[in-house]
Amino acid sequence: MNETIEEQLRRVLAQSATAEVPDALPIPPLRQVDELTVRRRRRLVPVISGIAAAAIITLIATAALLLHTNQPDESVSAARAVTPQLVGLSLVEAEADITAAGLTVGTLTSVESAGTPKGQVIAQQPSGGTVSVKGDLVDLQVSAEATTANASALITVPDLRASTATEATAQLTKLYLVIKVVIVPSTGGKKGHVVRQDPEPNAKVSVGTVVTVTVTDPNFTDVPQGLVGMTYDQAVATLKSVKLTAIPALVDSTQPVNTVVGVKVAVGTSVVQGSPIALQISNNQLFIVPKLANLTSAEAIAKLASLGWTGSASSLKLYTTPTSDRMLVGKIAGESHTVITPKGGGGTVQMPGQAPPPGTPVRKSTSFTIIVYVMK
Repeated sequence: MNETIEEQLRRVLAQSATAEVPDALPIPPLRQVDELTVRRRRRLVPVISGIAAAAIITLIATAALLLHTNQPDESVSAARAVTPQLVGLSLVEAEADITAAGLTVGTLTSVESAGTPKGQVIAQQPSGGTVSVKGDLVDLQVSAEATTANASALITVPDLRASTATEATAQLTKLYLVIKVVIVPSTGGKKGHVVRQDPEPNAKVSVGTVVTVTVTDPNFTDVPQGLVGMTYDQAVATLKSVKLTAIPALVDSTQPVNTVVGVKVAVGTSVVQGSPIALQISNNQLFIVPKLANLTSAEAIAKLASLGWTGSASSLKLYTTPTSDRMLVGKIAGESHTVITPKGGGGTVQMPGQAPPPGTPVRKSTSFTIIVYVMK
């Protein structure tokens, strides 16, 4: 049988009304707590309360500290002042703006400026927008009437040559001129210094003129002079002093061993610091051929050996030429002669008394050809 919700509710209420209610409900026995436990619990109450209070105080202090930290330093902010833009204003307006910004009017300079109304500010120092300290000075250049004779000759450009870029900037800024720095490799002189300027020194220009200065790059250096003739160790030390390195290349030379006889990069050339410079170093494998005329073969060998020649009698190619002068017999000819070709060919050839000739640089192992006089 299907009951409506209302009928179900009526039935439940009717059953509840007729249910028997016991005279008393069972009560669970109370837990026995001894006196010692009660005393312990009472002593913990103030301790727990103290801890909670301390935690609350710590939270409050931390919050206060954070709030204070996030607050701007009003004393620092109050001491700052932004320099107003003054160029183009009249002197009266500029002075009012300076005072309103909390700054002080500094040096006033009257400068002739053609085409600019008299009394108008044409330059300022420091420039507009600069953050300064209140009370700082603001210097002004104010236009004066320019005459026809000197309208184009207003400010004398200083001589900036040999100055550093920083020094040149300071000088030009003081004169209310604009600097443009061009960095080039070193071409001599001090590194990082002005070597050229445009306009030239003593030129007359108007306020705001751009002065271009050419400054040698301090990262460049010049190949030093005097390397040739030094020992290799001396050349290495010299190059190191100008922040360059050395690469040795052994070459045949008559100079003593380890002597620098050549530099691959021209002296005075500007190169980047740290660049390797190739040095030609003598291996002392050459000597200058001496004059052998009028010496015997044995005397010639001894003389050549004294100069470092490493040959021997077998390294001499000997030819003969007849003579009627007994004093010349056995000696090396000092001039060209016609000699018979070797190996009995019967032919003749015109040859010098010695080859290679005197004064020629040759390797110490070179073979020699000589003509020796024999009796007719």
